[in-house]
Amino acid sequence: GSISWESLPYREPQRLQEAFGDARAEKAPALNAAAPSPALSLAVDPSSPGLMLAGTSGKGVIRRDAGSWNATSLTTGAVYALLFDSAVPGRAWLGGSPAAGTLQVSLDQGLHWAPAASGLAGRSVYALSQGTSQPHVLLAGTDSGLYLSHDGGVTWTLSALAGQDVRAVAVHPQDAGRLVAATSTAIYLSQNGGASWEVTEPGHNGYGYTGVFAPQNKPGYFYFYSRYNGIVQIYR
Repeated sequence: GSISWESLPYREPQRLQEAFGDARAEKAPALNAAAPSPALSLAVDPSSPGLMLAGTSGKGVIRRDAGSWNATSLTTGAVYALLFDSAVPGRAWLGGSPAAGTLQVSLDQGLHWAPAASGLAGRSVYALSQGTSQPHVLLAGTDSGLYLSHDGGVTWTLSALAGQDVRAVAVHPQDAGRLVAATSTAIYLSQNGGASWEVTEPGHNGYGYTGVFAPQNKPGYFYFYSRYNGIVQIYR
């Protein structure tokens, strides 16, 4: 498809997600009551909207169910990304620092976690995304490149951007062959499942993008945001 960009007035990522009805925008009240550590990531279970996971900056993952927050089996390390599996009910993924196990998987809605970092050992995982139309396709943005799994997270291989700090990744909801990744210097696009990548937009004022999401009710769009330069870009 064609590529076009539009600068929008800055909106906080949560406000942006709320504007498009993204369930991930739900707030997490009273995190400090369960873990006195800043929250770095959130995920809402689509099959149980009252169940939420929060990744902290040093206390692993906490879990909200039946209105209260409680610890999970992971109580150490920084957790930068959380993702509920779109194909397997109850399965969740986390990406974090080596102290948090780099990449872990849960089969009980985030209560217990087990290592799943084959090919990613020693990395910090900052972002995770999964294909909706092809849920076996998973992307991981790390401190040393972009990793791709074609087998539902069993194994991971370096796809591109070796040595670069990849802070945001997304798989197109309707086309798992269309992938995007953002670093501190540019946004990259693949239209062939990660076989090749191209720069579609440079960073602005020396700052890159820190997040991306693709709302289900806006087919063909990727929304990028940065905490620093106040610019949201659109890909379609």
